[in-house]
Amino acid sequence: MVKKLFKHEIVSYLRTLLPVNLIVLAIAIMTRVVLFFENDSIIYGLVAGSSIVMLFVGIIACIYMTFIVSIVRFYKNLFTAEGYLMFTLPVTPTQHIFVKLLTAMLFEVIAIVNIILSMTIFISGELFVEILKALGYLLKDLFSSPHAVFYFIEVLIGILIAGAYAYLLWYACISLGQRSRKNRIFMAVLAYFAYYMITQIVATVFMIVVMILGSAGVLENFANFFVLHPYASVHILLIAYDLFMAALGTLFFFIVRNTMKNKLNLE
Repeated sequence: MVKKLFKHEIVSYLRTLLPVNLIVLAIAIMTRVVLFFENDSIIYGLVAGSSIVMLFVGIIACIYMTFIVSIVRFYKNLFTAEGYLMFTLPVTPTQHIFVKLLTAMLFEVIAIVNIILSMTIFISGELFVEILKALGYLLKDLFSSPHAVFYFIEVLIGILIAGAYAYLLWYACISLGQRSRKNRIFMAVLAYFAYYMITQIVATVFMIVVMILGSAGVLENFANFFVLHPYASVHILLIAYDLFMAALGTLFFFIVRNTMKNKLNLE
């Protein structure tokens, strides 16, 4: 049943997001064709400028639409009248969450790949060759260090965790808003802004404490360690970031699951 549900999610996403991705790709091709006939006329300048603007607007729209569609589908499928059907399926709340999350992240990856392909088409030519050369030199220098591969893996894991964290944050806010009898969408948005304000306050207090401790010399040993062991320090920071984001994502996951199991209110 989980496989069928996952397949249904993919089909639903494709109906909405496939045209968007194809439009962005088509605009990139059109822009490349326009730039191929480059000249100094005013009409050409207007057409080329409009094509480039359309491409970047399309790229932004592609990213945001993918995120918005995933959030809307989560809310409508699980916390509106559609939830009566969804929760009669032989699927656990945990499986519902993972199906939604994995599908959302899959289509974010598809959107990113499509954007990279569109930009490749847009800048193809001598500029594209120069960019590839510069990228090749950069990668060569980067991976000359034995730590580079581990940095790459840690950053990649961090990106994936951050993506899951972003979706789970909104899932948790929707779940908290769903507990209200009225104005559920408003309460979900309010929960998000409350979380944002709390994190800003905590971050500010943390920075103040660090500055005070630093000026008092309490953190001198930590500073010396980072100076003497720069490579290990980067590993520690990346791993700490990954673990911190994973912990927050896990907290949001349990909030959503608890709402589905114990506080579900589809009235």
